[in-house]
Amino acid sequence: MGAPSRKNIRTEVFTALANNPNCEYSLEQLEDFFSQTSGAEKTTSKRRTSAFDMWKKLPKEEKEDIKWTEYKTKYPDKFEEFQTQADEYNKEHFEEKPKSVKKKNNNDELKKEIAKLKNKDSSEKDSSVTITEPNETITESSSSDNTDTFDKIDTNNDGVISREEYEKYVNENEDKSEEQEDKSEEQEDKSEEQEDKSEEQEDKSEESEEYEDKSEEHEESEMTNNVNLPVFKGKDTALNNYKEWKKDELGVDPAKSIPGSDLKEYKDEDGFDPKDYDDSKPWFEYIKNNRQAD
Repeated sequence: MGAPSRKNIRTEVFTALANNPNCEYSLEQLEDFFSQTSGAEKTTSKRRTSAFDMWKKLPKEEKEDIKWTEYKTKYPDKFEEFQTQADEYNKEHFEEKPKSVKKKNNNDELKKEIAKLKNKDSSEKDSSVTITEPNETITESSSSDNTDTFDKIDTNNDGVISREEYEKYVNENEDKSEEQEDKSEEQEDKSEEQEDKSEEQEDKSEESEEYEDKSEEHEESEMTNNVNLPVFKGKDTALNNYKEWKKDELGVDPAKSIPGSDLKEYKDEDGFDPKDYDDSKPWFEYIKNNRQAD
């Protein structure tokens, strides 16, 4: 059996602290404090929740063994309550924090590091830091790494690291770290988009023939009735009808899309099959009746 991960160890420690009657913080507060440190890994899920997700958490007996579409119609007040809970959760976990907060925390850490370096040589009167001779017990490889790091910081090659040189080195490394995080998130978004495109490409081969155009009189009537409906720019396919229906079911903005990983889960729960597409399905001709063409 392998060694426990850092995440598991942290969870065990925080849980023990939270259960201690002398500890004034809850488990959630401890996790929140840790997430604000520079060494915390990203543990927050990217998935936003919805009223449907809140309903799924109810005990089985409270759901009355009925489908979500029937439940929210029968209990509109409960639906509003679930939607409010979902909105509050998304606002708390996905609201972006101003970058100025992060910069302030970085400046505080920088001040602490500079203070430590100053304490190593109390004889220095100015703000510069002189590097002492390496200890004999340090290995040759470690000494070489320290020398390389020192040379990178000491840009003017005078053998002394000034405050300006140290702050510049720290800021450059912070910028590189933020840039790497942005690239990773961008790559994840591209992967999700590619997954959605692959699913759409697979379903295109199974689409039924397009319906015949309606008469001009009927089209004018439809345009008049659909003025206030959301605009849909895609094709009228079984998959797209299901997606638009599911967005309204979950309370998702029609202009946005459902993440690919969540869409797979919903399709399994609703028993979606592009080949089984008729008026027995709640998403049948949903775009035609609930959207207006671009």
